[in-house]
Amino acid sequence: MADLLKGRWGLIGGATALALALAARTLVFGLVTVRTGSMEPAVSEGSTVWFSRLASPEPGDIVAVKLPDDPELLHIKRVVAVGPCEVELVDGRLYVDGSRIYGDSRELQWRDAECQLKQVAGIEERGVLLEKAGSQERIRLHADEVFLLGDRRAKSEDSRQWGPVRQELVQGVVGGVAWGRPSCDP
Repeated sequence: MADLLKGRWGLIGGATALALALAARTLVFGLVTVRTGSMEPAVSEGSTVWFSRLASPEPGDIVAVKLPDDPELLHIKRVVAVGPCEVELVDGRLYVDGSRIYGDSRELQWRDAECQLKQVAGIEERGVLLEKAGSQERIRLHADEVFLLGDRRAKSEDSRQWGPVRQELVQGVVGGVAWGRPSCDP
């Protein structure tokens, strides 16, 4: 009888642990595989990242976001501004409320998903090296909106096309790479 109870309690304990893990996966964190190179070199195409559903997005954060026109797909982009504010891109340089948010131009290098060396004109924003590209007329963000850009701006579809994104569509703040794409090492 004691062995039967141990087995039953073990089964109940295992089922409870599984239920808690699934609840945490749904309510606390998530995983998404990056399908494009728009966030390289920060996040490589083919990498799987984890994100926290509890964190609030701040400028500089990478976030997972769902868009109303394609709610099944999660996009990974960088928050460059949180409303209320005004955002403008002039010749690839970001301005928020009229203040420049960029540093020196630099060459940006990384290996893509096919392990090919990539080099583009880069620029530094908030300590992050990004591809310098594009312009965006001044746009006003409301208090519940964020402006999102890909780090490879010439290859990214982001708020320049979508417009400001409501914060309720941000699914979470990326905390790191859960597992990366295959190595380029021989």
